[in-house]
Amino acid sequence: MFKYYFKIFYKRNFPHSFNFSILFPLIGTTISTLSVVVIFCVMTSLENKIKNTIISTEGSATIRIKEPNKKTIHKELSEIQKYLTSIGIASQKIIDRPSIISYDNKAIFVNVIGLQDLSFLEQAFDLSIDSSKFEEGVLIGSKLNAKLGFPKPGTSLLLTSPLDSGLSISGKVLKVIDENFFFDNPASVKDFSGLYVYISYKNAKEIFPLSNPYIVINRELSKTDLFNIKNNVKNGDVKSWEKENPLFFSAIKLEKFLYTTFGFMILLIVSFNIFGLVNLIILRKKNQLSSLLYFGASKKQLESIFIVNILLLGFIGSIIGGIISIIILKSNILIHYSLIPSMIKKIDVYFPIIIMSVIFNIFILFLSTKISVKNNIKNIGVLRSNAIEA
Repeated sequence: MFKYYFKIFYKRNFPHSFNFSILFPLIGTTISTLSVVVIFCVMTSLENKIKNTIISTEGSATIRIKEPNKKTIHKELSEIQKYLTSIGIASQKIIDRPSIISYDNKAIFVNVIGLQDLSFLEQAFDLSIDSSKFEEGVLIGSKLNAKLGFPKPGTSLLLTSPLDSGLSISGKVLKVIDENFFFDNPASVKDFSGLYVYISYKNAKEIFPLSNPYIVINRELSKTDLFNIKNNVKNGDVKSWEKENPLFFSAIKLEKFLYTTFGFMILLIVSFNIFGLVNLIILRKKNQLSSLLYFGASKKQLESIFIVNILLLGFIGSIIGGIISIIILKSNILIHYSLIPSMIKKIDVYFPIIIMSVIFNIFILFLSTKISVKNNIKNIGVLRSNAIEA
């Protein structure tokens, strides 16, 4: 009997003719799983890369003195840093200030960041910076380097601060170091490579005497860490990087959701076509189904022919799609052929999305098949009547 069920579903009305239309659920679920897994993993890797870059350059959290006083601000920040060190959290003081960079009759508005620790910057942009050169130098991005006309390493640039200038202009001449950082992401709300420059904290204090320094924590913090810091740092305003960059955080999440949804839309299209596929099989197998009903087969048994086989095809398709997606991601084909943003050096495989995709595929196929068979219950009833009359 099982072999007969098998022939009803997989064979056309001709003895040796395979029913190729039933491959549609297999191909659909394969493509759906492949697109969902690849898109989700690429977008998540991109999100993590950007997040880690922001955390390494601007901190996962910032601590600013609520009512800064020029005479006491440095002492207050030092006390906060001592507390952070005592609980095992590394931090550094930062000065962040808008400025003007001038070279060869070109003047460009930039955002200058004065750093105490270079290691986080080197990690963020995969650089190796000579600390002795950085003391009297300036690190610029590749886009800004192009805007300035590609100044050679050792070339003098002038940094001036209109906000800190009084009777005389506050500024300093610094030399271009022999490193350029590159950061290119179309979804990013911050153009690091084109608008940001990095100098030493000592030079930043000299150029921006009226600015208020603050503390950044250059590693991701748990909610518990943030809660403890907020409770123990009474004179500081503690903000996580998500709150400092709300637009970016929302944009990257929305972008990942939209791209991943595309893969699920493929499966929804497949599920709609299941209606037509089930109707077609019932129409083609009218005589066989009549015979089954005549010999005592129930409607549930007829339903199981369609549900079990379509779910089997869907499961096989999902597994095939998952295996292909893992091969594509692990082999770095997308990186090798520059099909994704160049800033991504490695794509991480997130196995939970594969499991979720398989479950979603099976559920949608089951639902669409069940509804389709239910809508054709009248046709099945008519087949049984025809069988009895015959």
